[in-house]
Amino acid sequence: MSSKTDQQPDSSTAMVPAPQPEPTYGYLVPSVSASSAVAQVMAPEPDESVYQYLRRITDRLAAPGEDVSAKIAAQILDSGDFGDENAVWDSLSGKDAVGKVFRFNSLNVLPSDYEESKLGFFLVCQVTDMASGEDTVLSTGAFNVCTQLLKAFLLGNLPAVAEIVAPKRMPKSGKVPLRLRWIVRVAAPQVVDVNV
Repeated sequence: MSSKTDQQPDSSTAMVPAPQPEPTYGYLVPSVSASSAVAQVMAPEPDESVYQYLRRITDRLAAPGEDVSAKIAAQILDSGDFGDENAVWDSLSGKDAVGKVFRFNSLNVLPSDYEESKLGFFLVCQVTDMASGEDTVLSTGAFNVCTQLLKAFLLGNLPAVAEIVAPKRMPKSGKVPLRLRWIVRVAAPQVVDVNV
């Protein structure tokens, strides 16, 4: 006599393990902390990626105040010689400005044509070269620089002075991750006479 526990199930009733889903691999999408100073000014949307959040911040930037095409055409027509005409196309980019110190006065945003751009835009910055005192325009699509400038804009910290910095060693990717080194002026401590 055999008990039910001794009996082997027949093949028609055997337990078959449930199919396991294929593992998926991907990147975690970082999000903005709701407690950050930036989020206190402009809260991120639920499940909004950092890239989406940065694009939404650009909605607060003023549109360029002039038709860029018309300005370029006028500069070409006004140029005195070929050298002056060539200078019309020489705009300062972040990569060309490494090591220079600028006062970032204001920002405008334009759509990027680069497919590999995670941001989908670049910033056109009205800056003052702190060495020469010259007002000029600097354009940048560098992710770190754009993030730093948009944060400064959102917090009302522009104009601000910063040096454009590149890493000391070139990354294996070949892309140079530029950033800003803010130059903060510290006021001299004031001596307070407590005996007054």
